[in-house]
Amino acid sequence: MMQEQLLHYIWQQRLFSALPQQTTDGRTVEVIDPGQLNRDSGPDFFNAKVKIDGVYWAGNVEIHTKASDWYHHGHQNDTAYDNIILHVVADSDMDVTSSDGRLIPQMQLRYPQPINGLYEKWCVDKGLIACRERVAQLPKVLIHNWLEALTVERLDAKAKTIEQMAHENGEDVEQVFYVMLARAFGFHTNSAPFELTARSLPLKVIERHRGSKTQVEALLFGQASLLKNVDDYSRKLTTEYEFLSHKFGLKPIDAKLWKWMRMRPSSFPTIRMAQFAQLVFKHERLMGLLTENSDIESVKQVLGVDAGDYWDSRYTFGDAQSEKRTKRVGEKSVNSLIINVVAPFVYYKGMKLDDPDFAARALDMLSNIEPEENSVIQQWKSCGVVPQNALDTQALLQLAENYCRAHGCLRCRLAYNMLKKA
Repeated sequence: MMQEQLLHYIWQQRLFSALPQQTTDGRTVEVIDPGQLNRDSGPDFFNAKVKIDGVYWAGNVEIHTKASDWYHHGHQNDTAYDNIILHVVADSDMDVTSSDGRLIPQMQLRYPQPINGLYEKWCVDKGLIACRERVAQLPKVLIHNWLEALTVERLDAKAKTIEQMAHENGEDVEQVFYVMLARAFGFHTNSAPFELTARSLPLKVIERHRGSKTQVEALLFGQASLLKNVDDYSRKLTTEYEFLSHKFGLKPIDAKLWKWMRMRPSSFPTIRMAQFAQLVFKHERLMGLLTENSDIESVKQVLGVDAGDYWDSRYTFGDAQSEKRTKRVGEKSVNSLIINVVAPFVYYKGMKLDDPDFAARALDMLSNIEPEENSVIQQWKSCGVVPQNALDTQALLQLAENYCRAHGCLRCRLAYNMLKKA
């Protein structure tokens, strides 16, 4: 199957064009148009155009690794294959006929053989980036153009996720933004419990108590099962939560979901929840504030909230445990929130309003944020592909997750250029 997929690719991309082609009975073949790839049942390529010994043919093309696969697949009895104008194979081990007995013109495809070795090497490679030895040799403009397209592809996928979530929430986009922002405040390690907390505590409940910071904090901490009865402040929040949870029929999430081990104290769930509570409390129209503001520095200022005075000398509920210091959302964390929530929602607005200006703003946001740092990006750097900003890192993550890990080399523009030069 791997060989047949490669043959499809070579035919579609015309990687054979530098070599003369002929049918198995010696007639010259000129490929005018390889046709349209068919991913459903039936012939592999529709509406192809070829000349065989100067005679123009228009119709369908079927491709097999071995010519005998024609019979193994039962095409000789299927009228859907009667209009095949050319049977393209890697190994012409026999002639083939249509259901009415017509001998079908057959061509053993000639192409640069190093393509086989390079593609097979990629397919069996155990590393994340199979083309790591060649990718840095490609023209920088080619890499740049592909990365920009991948960023749009990633934003488009995120926008569709937002659209689906909005549909599941009765088109309440504010609720979806609140849930996704909560998830992002988990910063991977605690994304799941943060999201569960937000899903189990609708934004509309918080909105009804926006006038009281204590009640907003009580709702979020209580629903997250992060409250401890150890001092006046925590007891006050607990009392408030007991009343509000009864009022709204709320059930807190499982406290065991939170991860604390090997975390820096500044990233403890309590600190992150306090910061999130401050953000939700301070801004009533948070989604609009963050997505309609074209000044990225203003967006960063809104997201860079502090946890509150109580947490200046604490990391968990109870007596003072640390030197007094404001626990503010740091620059890298703010950038992460913009990358994973704000920019996708700006792009989503553009999709819903059919307004390209929003899409341009989303890309501009990413281009003005420093590159992300993680193990995947580090691997790209080691290959000589050095991102300049978050637009590049989002593209490289998209490439790694949706192409490299799946060995989807035949869908990658970079791989095409490497195979073309093999």
